[in-house]
Amino acid sequence: MNADRTAFCWAALGQIAEDEENWNAAVSHYLKGLAIAPSDSTTAYFLNNNAGHCLNRLGRYSEAERYCRRAIEINPKLHYAYKNLGISLQGQGDVVGAAWVWIDATKANRADPRAFFLLEKLVHDRPDLLANCRWITQQFSEPRS
Repeated sequence: MNADRTAFCWAALGQIAEDEENWNAAVSHYLKGLAIAPSDSTTAYFLNNNAGHCLNRLGRYSEAERYCRRAIEINPKLHYAYKNLGISLQGQGDVVGAAWVWIDATKANRADPRAFFLLEKLVHDRPDLLANCRWITQQFSEPRS
């Protein structure tokens, strides 16, 4: 079995562990897949993104940030890692950074409302953001599709 196929199998095992909400096992599987250093960019993206997601679920936000940023480096056009990076940044207290990447996620894929809903909740919980970060207001005034 080649390295990319093996890494893909670790990703699949990680997904199964996620479905069972076994975040530690999922992270372990994703990291084993990443240790193989897959050359397939899609597999590498999702191993990094999913590791970041699971680390967020465990409250390990600074670790999660590294994996989310790596996923974005691999494919900046996909929105999933931006959403997860925002969760990591918010968890570390960087609410402006979180808002910024959730806007990026929303722009990358308007059909997936999750990042927009996270941004809405953040603005609701922190109304001072709109006063201090006027660029956020534009996001709410753009039509949603």
